[in-house]
Amino acid sequence: NNLWIFQFERSPMPIRVRTALAARIARIDHQRYNEAVADDLYPCAPLTMKGSSRIFDSDDLLGLFIYGRLTTMGLPPRHAGRLACEAKGTLERNSEEERIVYVRSEADLHAMIPGSQYDPDHEKKGRGYRGLGRIVFTIEFYVDTIRDIIAKAIEDEQSILGEED
Repeated sequence: NNLWIFQFERSPMPIRVRTALAARIARIDHQRYNEAVADDLYPCAPLTMKGSSRIFDSDDLLGLFIYGRLTTMGLPPRHAGRLACEAKGTLERNSEEERIVYVRSEADLHAMIPGSQYDPDHEKKGRGYRGLGRIVFTIEFYVDTIRDIIAKAIEDEQSILGEED
């Protein structure tokens, strides 16, 4: 009784999956995700009406997957949720990007930058990064790889027939 509609570059139909499947695809605990949403730790969850299932599209799945990786790295859910939502927003505005780069500065400022707009050699040129100052660290998210992982997970789910036990 799953809702299946899928679209990344390989499929002609748009993605639409319910929360339980989205959590499996993102490799996160379904219950902990629901708790994070209820506690407003993941503010970009798809909206839903009371009594209705939360439905995830492709951008929602990308954000959720990034959230899962950030929490796996040990970030508290509140920080992981905020960063994942920033990544999701960056990807919604720059849908063709193959990667996005999270940068954190010496002044504790941060930004999520489309990969095509990020200059990794700015420090070598002896200058800080646009409005942020000197960058202390970066995390790169390879969006095409994440899309492939999600596509494979959905393909695997679709190959399993029958109701849940």
